Amino acid sequence: MNLSWEFNGKKAESNTKSGKTTVSPTEMKYSPFVNPNEILGNYVDFSIPWSLNLGFTYSRLSSFVVAIAGYQTNQSAVLNAKGDINLTPKWKIGFTSGYDFINHDYTYTSIDFYRDLHCWEMRMNWIPFGTRQGWNFTIAVKASMLQDLKYELRNDYRNRITY
Repeated sequence: MNLSWEFNGKKAESNTKSGKTTVSPTEMKYSPFVNPNEILGNYVDFSIPWSLNLGFTYSRLSSFVVAIAGYQTNQSAVLNAKGDINLTPKWKIGFTSGYDFINHDYTYTSIDFYRDLHCWEMRMNWIPFGTRQGWNFTIAVKASMLQDLKYELRNDYRNRITY
């Protein structure tokens, strides 16, 4: 069962001639198997000064998922919050977090920073706690033709895996 609400600030006039699709930092899909900084083809929408998405999900989990996640129960009731705000016309900060009321645990939490540097862009993703704790920092060229021209720093859970 899912319920969700979306709130947005007033959208400014945008240039539709560019044909670029825009994605806010919190709309980017993060996966434990993909470096978030590899998603550089997305453009951040600075025309919306803020957005907030709230969602509530109640689910019954399979016993396989319960065993892997380490939960004591096969139920989950999660309140999620995602949002972003323009600090200036070229700075945007986003966040994602949530809380599971049945398992008394926080869900994936991330804070995202984005800076438009004209032909370049700077992104930082910080996961402050949890099993995937760490950060990613990238400065890259915006042009898709030069997408491999970038500087990356990373310190995340994959650096701490021991066998």
